[in-house]
Amino acid sequence: MKLEDAHRLYVYACNAYEAINGKNSLEGTPYLFDPLHPTVEDFLHATQVYNYMVKRRWKFTQHTGPIVLDGEEIQLIY
Repeated sequence: MKLEDAHRLYVYACNAYEAINGKNSLEGTPYLFDPLHPTVEDFLHATQVYNYMVKRRWKFTQHTGPIVLDGEEIQLIY
């Protein structure tokens, strides 16, 4: 998969998150990957996390513990 395609999926997931939690609700939230050097895997992984949160109607402000997806703890980058 190309980086552009992975980025597009990521943007769709971000839009879905904001559709549930309000416009600009991702402002001030931690990054799920290095924003300066993202990879295809980074975008796909972040997409999976956002889709998981949308499905459960979670917000970053509501979730204080670690995010665990398929047995893997997600590291947040502030």
